[in-house]
Amino acid sequence: MSFFGEDNIIWGSDSIWYGSQQPLIDAFRAIQIPDSMCEEFGYTKLTKQTKDKILGLNAARFFRFDIPARYRDV
Repeated sequence: MSFFGEDNIIWGSDSIWYGSQQPLIDAFRAIQIPDSMCEEFGYTKLTKQTKDKILGLNAARFFRFDIPARYRDV
């Protein structure tokens, strides 16, 4: 994220070969980088908005899908 920014990352997987990715998506939604690590190593915080972009909103923008505003902040 520090090199390309949160607006340029899209979630991808090999789920066709390894089954459902839902447990990984759930884990990604739940993970938080501790403040101490952000300060010490310069990591960017993973906010809900950042995760929403990575998990779908960035891809929707890339493929020019219009996502209604009511679904962007679910």
